[in-house]
Amino acid sequence: MRHILWLGLVAMVLGAPRSGSAQDSEALNEQVLVAMVQTYNQAVEAKDEAVLRDDLYRGPIPGDNRRFLRALFTRTEQLSVTYEPRGLEFKEDGAVATIECTLSFRHARTGEQKTTRFRLRLIFEPSENGWRLKKTERG
Repeated sequence: MRHILWLGLVAMVLGAPRSGSAQDSEALNEQVLVAMVQTYNQAVEAKDEAVLRDDLYRGPIPGDNRRFLRALFTRTEQLSVTYEPRGLEFKEDGAVATIECTLSFRHARTGEQKTTRFRLRLIFEPSENGWRLKKTERG
């Protein structure tokens, strides 16, 4: 069973009511990005590379990200992913969502049950069709 702590991120990024068209636009962008982070979580847990490629990256998955995901998908069974939001920051050329990840799985070859935790940064950039995931970085 997944435990996703999105209420905290939603409350953090939506905050108090806003006024003005620029602020309304930013609030809408925040909602879209929160939804994209949730989609990323669901796609990784479902091992759905097509959703990652088509709906989030909106094109080829960058080399390091693709290698990490394929290794994760082929070397694990019973994958459970928990993401704890740590922040969403808008930058001049995009946005960065920072999350704490906990992966629980059974190693496909050894059968050993494992849990690993790490920080992940999802880096988004605006595109002609809204936002796209540019890349992810661990650390």
